[in-house]
Amino acid sequence: MTINVFIGVVMFAYYHDCDPIKAGLVNKPDKMVPFFVQDIMGHLIGMPGLFISCVFSAALSSMSAMLNSLAGVVYFDYVRPHIKKYHTEARANFIMKIIIVAMGCYCVAGGMMVERFDSILQLVITITGINTGSVVGVFLLGMLVPRTNGKVAVASIVFSILSMFWIIINGQMRAKEGAIRYAPLPSNIEGCAAHNLQVILKSISNTTNDIGLQMLAQGVEEPKVTTAFGSNREFSIYEISFYWYKVIGVSLVWLLAIPLSYIWRRDEADKIDPHLYAPFVRRFIKRSTPVEMEELPLKTPTATEESETNGGTTIPMPENFKNSN
Repeated sequence: MTINVFIGVVMFAYYHDCDPIKAGLVNKPDKMVPFFVQDIMGHLIGMPGLFISCVFSAALSSMSAMLNSLAGVVYFDYVRPHIKKYHTEARANFIMKIIIVAMGCYCVAGGMMVERFDSILQLVITITGINTGSVVGVFLLGMLVPRTNGKVAVASIVFSILSMFWIIINGQMRAKEGAIRYAPLPSNIEGCAAHNLQVILKSISNTTNDIGLQMLAQGVEEPKVTTAFGSNREFSIYEISFYWYKVIGVSLVWLLAIPLSYIWRRDEADKIDPHLYAPFVRRFIKRSTPVEMEELPLKTPTATEESETNGGTTIPMPENFKNSN
């Protein structure tokens, strides 16, 4: 993520006076990085191809590891319990290969669908916002709240996922209606000649501020929309930025888990291990009384037991040891 942010800052500084999207050279923000590489290193033979090969190798290595891990989890958690009698290594390998092929086809189909969206980054953050916040919230809950238990954690996760699913669905509907608009930072195309680019210099600016100024100049009321930098509409949780989805998911977990921890209390028989909690939380945990271990006398083996232990061979005892006893 740090590298992505750094690349974005560099591209914004480099194209501050010549926006390739406004100039018509790039039609989607996701194509900016390949265009930037081609623009900077296009004159070096082989460098654009090297960049593409590095991107594909990194993507394939990560995807192969994820597919193998996911296939193993699916097999051992969902398939093997139902075929315990027929489980063999060869059959397990065959089934996991089928699972990997099915997931690979699903990924290919998903890639073809994602191509039709405006921004892959927004799509990924939006989809992962459904469950990522709940998982992080439960981890923090287990580290910081000793009163919680399994029932509270499960109920909080379900509540957070369902709530985030409802918020995101309504948010996407508002975006389709035009109530939410994520306009880019202000830029222009006045310096495109300095970049030696064959562009259309008479491009129409499509930023929210320019549209608002044009409408005010014509006496037309500016439409009520929510952008990344502000809103002229009444506050609605459905119109919040997708960058806040994970934070909302964490907050929903804690919002339900704290009251439930006082209703569904931990069983008194459950022992709390202080080492599982954050260091500053351990001081508030009541340490359980250590169990006293009963000391049992050692049993002296007989000659017969010693003979059986040594494989039927009796080891003679030294004379000085006998005399000392």
